[in-house]
Amino acid sequence: MKIKGIRVSAVNHGSLTLVKKSGEDITLQFRSLPLNFTDEVNKEIPSPIPKTTDYLKDRRGRPVRDPDTGKPIMLTDEDSPEFKQSLSKANRRQTTLMLFEALKEDSAVEFENKREDFPSISAWADAIYEELNTAGFSVGDLAAMISFMMELSNIKEEELEEARADFLP
Repeated sequence: MKIKGIRVSAVNHGSLTLVKKSGEDITLQFRSLPLNFTDEVNKEIPSPIPKTTDYLKDRRGRPVRDPDTGKPIMLTDEDSPEFKQSLSKANRRQTTLMLFEALKEDSAVEFENKREDFPSISAWADAIYEELNTAGFSVGDLAAMISFMMELSNIKEEELEEARADFLP
């Protein structure tokens, strides 16, 4: 792509140094996420849909219909523990894959778990998350990594807060 005749690369690169109490700081090389990456992740690991509980009803007890489709509007149970757990797990997997992608070009980082060794992308994302955990990254380290990745990719603050909340224990 060119802007005003000059070839432009919209890929951002940056380094994040995690200061460790042990004295061995860890410097990671990040790149911004590609434009369509979040769409791909959402396709591979879709957010769960809450169970429907009933129809939305008017004062007379009749189902309220969607003005566009004419179908009754369903009520969902987004407060159920099962739904919240499923949503949290899906968001953690999505964020893990985003971190993996952002770190992919760092030649110093090597994940032991390879995609082809797992029957599903969800199982692989869980293994990558566990690998980060086993490596000793703290909640603060992960929060810093997520924040840096999202800022480098120009992701909005609301999305950043949602990713932090769902990814961190």
